[in-house]
Amino acid sequence: RAIDDVEIEEKLPNEPKAIAVAKSGLKPSVHTSSDTDDKSTQVSLKALEMLSRGSLSEKSALAAIGTYQDAYSVGPDVRIKALELVEQGKLSERGLIAILGV
Repeated sequence: RAIDDVEIEEKLPNEPKAIAVAKSGLKPSVHTSSDTDDKSTQVSLKALEMLSRGSLSEKSALAAIGTYQDAYSVGPDVRIKALELVEQGKLSERGLIAILGV
């Protein structure tokens, strides 16, 4: 017996209805330079924290901070933390100078 299209379609489950996705009104995320600066500051502070605990060497901390990069800049929070580490004897003057970008 031949089966026609109507009989097949009747036996198929109903297709799910399209669900409308509500627009949140948010624009696609665009990374600004302040986002990058915030991340750089977070990374720098984490590296200095790890240096203070002895989890990183000074050389590794400076590499993580990115002092070797041409576009390197340092924020006040990182400067303060670096000065505190010098005061505690956990960061050399050479490391401080690298962090300060001098």
